[in-house]
Amino acid sequence: GPKQSLRSKKAEQRGLRWMVITAMVIVWFVSGILVYSLVCGWSTIDCIYMLTQVITTVGYGDLTPFWWDRSNEIMKLFCSTHVLICNLLIAGIVSNLADTILDSISDHAENHMEQAAQKARERHEAEAHNQGPPLIDPKLVSAGGTFGIFLVLWTIFYAVLESCVCEGIADCSDKDCPNTGGITKSWMDAFYMACITLTTVGFGDVVAS
Repeated sequence: GPKQSLRSKKAEQRGLRWMVITAMVIVWFVSGILVYSLVCGWSTIDCIYMLTQVITTVGYGDLTPFWWDRSNEIMKLFCSTHVLICNLLIAGIVSNLADTILDSISDHAENHMEQAAQKARERHEAEAHNQGPPLIDPKLVSAGGTFGIFLVLWTIFYAVLESCVCEGIADCSDKDCPNTGGITKSWMDAFYMACITLTTVGFGDVVAS
């Protein structure tokens, strides 16, 4: 019937989402291993260790992309983008998994509770009218937009108000940081630091004063 057809359509949509997410996860891992091994000269194990820190947001700081060259702007951009994509992938996995579980609970509830069945029918009719659930969850887009706003604000904060740090330099003065040997931040440094801070990775290679 129509309900079974709708369930099949939703299952196909979820399957397509999982295929897209799986493909993106593979690309994310492979690109990270290739870039860090070629640019930083790390072994495959070191690359996997680094990527695991990013995924779990541990950020020990013992292995960072800039221990060898803090002026590499391209690597800062790559690392920042890589970390943000990782968070989006995790959000997509959690969102899709939650949808799968909720759909399963809803389907079982239809067989036991009339009220739940009525709500499920209304939900099914609404989704049928919209040709099934969208490939990209609108809630995920909204959350990503909010995160983007905070990312911009923190980037501006670090670039303008935290543009120079003494970071343990003996003769450096916070009042005259640029002229007393302090480490100045570029806009790319600020963007990188905002990404690492908001995603709670926290490598520790770039710090605030």
